[in-house]
Amino acid sequence: MEIRKLEKNDLQIRIDLLNNPLVSKGLNVNETFNLSQTLLWFEKNQTNKTRFDCVFTINDEIVGMGGLSNISSLDSNASLYIYLSPQYWGCGNGTKALKLLCEYGFKNLKLNKIYLYTFANNIRANKLYEKIGFKLEGVLREHTMHNGKLNDRYMFGLLKTEFK
Repeated sequence: MEIRKLEKNDLQIRIDLLNNPLVSKGLNVNETFNLSQTLLWFEKNQTNKTRFDCVFTINDEIVGMGGLSNISSLDSNASLYIYLSPQYWGCGNGTKALKLLCEYGFKNLKLNKIYLYTFANNIRANKLYEKIGFKLEGVLREHTMHNGKLNDRYMFGLLKTEFK
């Protein structure tokens, strides 16, 4: 598996993944994505130094996407997001992609900490984060409206010294 920066040609795949109900049920998104709004988002973020959006590929085929946002050089931290196409679930690709993104953050961006928010009921993702070394730092109770109800959110953090 390889990681590379998100490109304009990748945007339709991004839209398809974000609009896939199997993918979006685990993400904090409540909208339907389209090409015009995604192009605007992409162009706006081309010069944004506080984020790194990427794709994960196997043999040049995109298997998922992720990124680091709210990158703070002052605090040496960033917020992580990741999602894979369901056809690539359950065979170690999430672990590989997450490791690649964390490695990029710690080595290339010189981060000390990577953190993320996830839904408490997203057990599969939460186990993945813990497997990589993320620690549960807090629970935000009934914090986010998603799928018509308030959901608990977990905050996980990983320090550079804890990364395996």
